[in-house]
Amino acid sequence: HLLAAVTGDLDPHASPEGASWAEARAAAPAAPREQSWTDPVSLPAPTPLTRPDGAVPPPLPGGRPMTTVQEVSDESEESDAASDSDADDDADASDDGNGRPRWADTGWLSTVFGPRWDALPGDRLRETSQALYELVSAEAGADREPRSVHRALDRVTRQVLHLPGDARPGPADHQFLGSLALDASSDDLETTDDLSRYFVERQIETGRGALDEGTLLRDTARNAAGRDFGRTGAPAPGPDSYVLRGTGRVVERPAPWHNPYMVVARAVDGAVEVSLMPGRTFRVTRLDELAMLISYDDRRPRGADVVLALPPRIAAPLAVLVAGTTGRRVWHPEAPVTVATHPTAGSRLALDVRDGDTGAGWVPVDPSER
Repeated sequence: HLLAAVTGDLDPHASPEGASWAEARAAAPAAPREQSWTDPVSLPAPTPLTRPDGAVPPPLPGGRPMTTVQEVSDESEESDAASDSDADDDADASDDGNGRPRWADTGWLSTVFGPRWDALPGDRLRETSQALYELVSAEAGADREPRSVHRALDRVTRQVLHLPGDARPGPADHQFLGSLALDASSDDLETTDDLSRYFVERQIETGRGALDEGTLLRDTARNAAGRDFGRTGAPAPGPDSYVLRGTGRVVERPAPWHNPYMVVARAVDGAVEVSLMPGRTFRVTRLDELAMLISYDDRRPRGADVVLALPPRIAAPLAVLVAGTTGRRVWHPEAPVTVATHPTAGSRLALDVRDGDTGAGWVPVDPSER
């Protein structure tokens, strides 16, 4: 069948038994054929999301056409026509040259939902695409030129996915944004701030990302002993003591906490960096979001003290929030803290003190003190 699709219908011709390939070919009836050239990779027409360098989304694979999205959008336009104000809103969002809403444009759908967007349920796709495009449009403001819309999409992606301010989101980031939006409720899609918060809440709901097995600290018995948001793979620090490190000396001190659940992370540019997977991180700048990740961690044992191995300027106010939401005592450091590893003594939390000042320690925050 494949050969016939290329060559067309040919009359069968049986060669005498025992004939060689050359003899069979010479005896076969001549069938004239004309050469032709087919462009296998024609570029699609530019879309509202055409990049500044002229790059356009790749052609979509064959599959269900866009009738579902278009039919639903047509119904939406008909119902909107009953209201003058709604009609005005449609005019702002549907100027792509053919009367189709921009949120239903195939280039937009491919950018935020991937090339298999047509396999998604039509109603959910329409609602999510429209809501997400409205967030991007609000970020773009009055300038709806393709380049401006794409820059606005990058800004929304950075904010929602908690990327660094200088990050340049790529196709995987845009599709991650679309996937998150598909899981979100209509309330979570009201504003970019709402969707950004849902990014953290979703990890708590699913136990993935920041709260998956890869960030767990485990003690020698392989029990959950805390979180290492950097996914360093280091063992849990010893729970019974910590050390003070000054200029040329190390002093060991007994730990003041009881049954600790330790939270270890590093700060970058004033934000706490959390690893979603090797090579992919996000940054938490809001203390309430960081408190949510710690407080609603279902692997934290009941009755455990929470020990925040974070920079003091972050840990001190964070401890108040975590104590209030967990009802447990929370400890924060008075000096920069790291995890120190010794070949024989194992790992310990270490406070790095200056000028030999060994007075620094750990400060408790009790729920009753809030």
